[in-house]
Amino acid sequence: MKIGIVLEGASDKAFFEKLLFKYFQEKNTQFLFRVVQGRNNLIRQSPIWMNFFRDNHCDGGIVIADRDKEPCVTAVLDLFDSSIKEELKKPKSERFFFVCIAVRGLESWLLADEAAINELSPGCGYSPPNDTGGIDPKKTFKELGFTFDKKHLSKSIAPKFHPDRAIEHSPSFAYFWDCLQMKLTYIEN
Repeated sequence: MKIGIVLEGASDKAFFEKLLFKYFQEKNTQFLFRVVQGRNNLIRQSPIWMNFFRDNHCDGGIVIADRDKEPCVTAVLDLFDSSIKEELKKPKSERFFFVCIAVRGLESWLLADEAAINELSPGCGYSPPNDTGGIDPKKTFKELGFTFDKKHLSKSIAPKFHPDRAIEHSPSFAYFWDCLQMKLTYIEN
C-alpha cells in the first residue's frame, strides 16, 4: 500500500513521518510525503498532486491544510480547484483523494493529546479543552513552558502522540485519522 500526503511545511512532515511510521510500519504501508511550503501553494497545487499520486501508483492521497484564519472549514474547501471539489463529492469509500483541514493548524492537533504534552513538560498540568481547534496553539505552548519552534515540537511530540487520545479533543484530527484508516482498510479488503 502506498498513500501520498501533501503537507504545508517541514514541521508537518517531521510529525507525520514519525507518527505514521510508528502506527503503520507493520502493515507494509508506504507514505509518499510532499511538502509545498505554505497553504496557498498546497491549495493551488492539489490537482497536480492528485494526478501525481495516481501516476505513481499510490492507493490514495491526502492533503492536510491549516484552517488558519478562515472562518470555517467550508471557507477553506471553497479555495480548492473544481477538480478537487468534484473528488470530495464522491462517497468516502470511492474517493482517491482527501482534503483534511487542521482546524487552527497542525499545532492544535499536537495539543489534543494531553498525556503526550504532560510527559514532555512534567508538572505543567495541561488539560485540553473538548476541541483544541478553539485555542491559540502558540500562546498555549508558551504558557506550558515550551519554546514555540514548530519543527522541534513536531519531532518531540510525535513519538509520544497517540491518535486514540487525540481524537477525543480534536474533531479535525479525528476526521483525518478516520479518512486514513478507512482508506487503508478499504485497500486491504
